[in-house]
Amino acid sequence: MAQIQNKIFKVGLLLQMSQAHMRGVIKGVYNFLADNQHWELTGEGHYPLLNWDHLSDWQGDGIITMINSDSQLNTLLKLKVPILNTGSRFTHEKLPSVFTDNYSIGQLAAQHLLKKNIQNFLFVGELTWENGQQRLLGAKETIKNAGYKLEVFSDEIHSYINPDASPHYLPSINRLTEKLKQLDNPIGVITPDAVSAKMVITLAKQANLKVPSQVAVIGVNDDTIVCESSSPPLSAVNQPSEIIGQQAAQRLNQLMLGKTITPWQLKIKATKITPRESTDLQGSKNKTITRALHYIKENAKWPIEVTDVAMHLNISRRSLEIQFAKHLNTTPAAQIRKNRIEKAKKLLLDTQDSITNIVYASGFNSRQVFCSTFKKEVGLTPTQFRKNKK
Repeated sequence: MAQIQNKIFKVGLLLQMSQAHMRGVIKGVYNFLADNQHWELTGEGHYPLLNWDHLSDWQGDGIITMINSDSQLNTLLKLKVPILNTGSRFTHEKLPSVFTDNYSIGQLAAQHLLKKNIQNFLFVGELTWENGQQRLLGAKETIKNAGYKLEVFSDEIHSYINPDASPHYLPSINRLTEKLKQLDNPIGVITPDAVSAKMVITLAKQANLKVPSQVAVIGVNDDTIVCESSSPPLSAVNQPSEIIGQQAAQRLNQLMLGKTITPWQLKIKATKITPRESTDLQGSKNKTITRALHYIKENAKWPIEVTDVAMHLNISRRSLEIQFAKHLNTTPAAQIRKNRIEKAKKLLLDTQDSITNIVYASGFNSRQVFCSTFKKEVGLTPTQFRKNKK
């Protein structure tokens, strides 16, 4: 046993850098590597990732993957090494898995829309796989418990999976558009992924329905490339990708040591949403507020002040403050501060930038002010926040 414990394990990652969720899983694996020097990642190209086409030639001790097709599942079942699956679309009793509790994803999305005082709800997405079915069930039961009903539009949304595991969408545009028009608005639309949510936003706007005041949309996976390229930007449920990656690595390590792991499937609850304008009904009811929020979001990284926002809107500072108090129960200054803190939190988690660099990159002009503000708003110092989230 001592010989096995001292062995350097060669581990392969069958994951794609093109998807934000998979990148998060990879980061979680790297977090495990930081404290476990007996692992060596092997792969091809600039990133140490395996290629499905060359898998038969690979020599290693274990694999972490995310299965997206029957052919991938069948390929893995032929291998003679421990494998840890981090996806929930395709699972198998012979492959232990760590993935997001999909029921909790549906719950979070529904709870978010219910807080917006919406009473009409629509789920848009395919129900081919169990993960989508569980997301629907979580949303449906949460909305039912609140006294409302969730309608379902489950026509085929995509026809095939591209080589990089991204879906190719072929929506039934006419039927979905008519469904959006039929329901009393505001409508709260839940989709099982971000790309189909972005599609719903496009179709709603083409049907002259305003987003979010008439159609509020939330998806899954906070992929900034997808969510922030949407117009308006898309709210999304976050999957606990890094936790999944780290747990997968810990479990694969146990398997490679010849140990038994329980449970065979580990489901990690989703607990976070990234809210954006696609569900901001409160802000959307007032054009001045909407424009102010957009300006602050785009410019908070610069040392702007409340007077800059008022000048941009061509109104007085006092008028701006009155409207913020009336519609948002906050102040423009507090909103600027909130955006800056959120930017700083993201930089602390996603980069290795120094605190001094983050101070200026998030719109503050003093490290002392930044640190005291961050501690007051978050309850931790920037350094503590960065360490606690690792």
